[in-house]
Amino acid sequence: MKAFRVLPIVLALIVFHLPFANSSGWAAENNKDRTKSIDLLWRQVVTPYLNDDVFREPYAYDSSHALMLPMIYAFTGCYESRSWMRRDFHEAFSRFLESSSPYEFKNSQIKSQFYYFSTKYVSLASECDESDKAVMRLARWVEESLYAHWTSTPIIHWTEKYRLKGVKGSLEWKLSNSAVTRSYYSAIVDEELFALAAGAELLSAYSKRSTAFAPFLYEITNKFYSTIRRYGRFLPDGGWLFQPGAWQDHPDFKYAHHQQLEPGLEPAVTEGISWDSSHSHRMPLLLKSLFDGLSATGNGPAALEISEVIDGFRLQFEMHVLVGAESDRDGLLINNYMDGGNGVYRYSYQTVGNNLGYGPYQLSGIMLEGWFALAGSSALKCEYEELKFPLSRELLDIYVGPNTSRVRHPLVQWPAYFTNGFAELHAQIAASI
Repeated sequence: MKAFRVLPIVLALIVFHLPFANSSGWAAENNKDRTKSIDLLWRQVVTPYLNDDVFREPYAYDSSHALMLPMIYAFTGCYESRSWMRRDFHEAFSRFLESSSPYEFKNSQIKSQFYYFSTKYVSLASECDESDKAVMRLARWVEESLYAHWTSTPIIHWTEKYRLKGVKGSLEWKLSNSAVTRSYYSAIVDEELFALAAGAELLSAYSKRSTAFAPFLYEITNKFYSTIRRYGRFLPDGGWLFQPGAWQDHPDFKYAHHQQLEPGLEPAVTEGISWDSSHSHRMPLLLKSLFDGLSATGNGPAALEISEVIDGFRLQFEMHVLVGAESDRDGLLINNYMDGGNGVYRYSYQTVGNNLGYGPYQLSGIMLEGWFALAGSSALKCEYEELKFPLSRELLDIYVGPNTSRVRHPLVQWPAYFTNGFAELHAQIAASI
């Protein structure tokens, strides 16, 4: 990993906390119209969605994704005008906690993901000093559950040869076994990233409340930091990639060199290929949680290093992933891979049914559900501002792609998600934060 430049702490803080501003009368009026639109769309989709039981399997996977931007919008600034939005989340989490017994997730990835979503809620609610008892009850539930997940949940390795003890055991095995027979055997997976980020975010939340935290949260935060240093790579143009080459042997990536989707493709591997853009949408927020966790422990130098990583990720996205206005393609589009590659992804994957896989640009739908908007890209913000609804048929077909056979709640099931107001709400929020 390249040597980090030392930045003034003030600049690092500006990266994350400077609000977007435009003093012109036109912009003020435009923002007023957008706020009205967000309010209407929220009542149309978010309130009924949160009123349902979406924090349990199988729906928790999607709710933890689709609700993240709305939740951040509701709590940012602690505005009184958005208190009713925050109330939707307070009531939903209260109902979750009031269930007859603590909920146990069967799917370990969904478990890690929901832990992270919950810690983000705890952190945001702590900033607004709201729903105090329920928030602390949720924090303690996550802390206890995360500790078990970190230290003792059985983790089965890809080969099924190793039975690893907890996310901690899995990470330690990977960090000490780089010489593997297949590249992805030592790749960091979603379950591990979410657990790491949940620990860092919860540590940050406790710090905001001046609440003592368990030592294992400090351990998780430091492990997250060492993992990013080990697996991250800065490029000569200033961009940053996470674990390039780690997935090149995996079946999902074996056809990435093909630039067109068609029957009968033979494997064509791209040497040193980066992670796909669909999974990578989470990185801006996960890295921000690491920054906050390190800052809460007083580790300023490490936090500054991560601020550079976030800058590098944003540059990588703008330079190589976001398809700009100079393209002959209409609408908000991204390339399929974080290194700028736009080849085939997940050819003949199990959840794409009778479809062949994802062709060029067909991971772009994540832009209206994921977290790339939190990377701080002004270029991307402009793209969201210019995106028009209803979406064209051509753009809708690209966004939905081969779709998935995974069970989803009706409000977030594709293609309905793109036409019922949810995707439009996401775009409006992304253009305003």
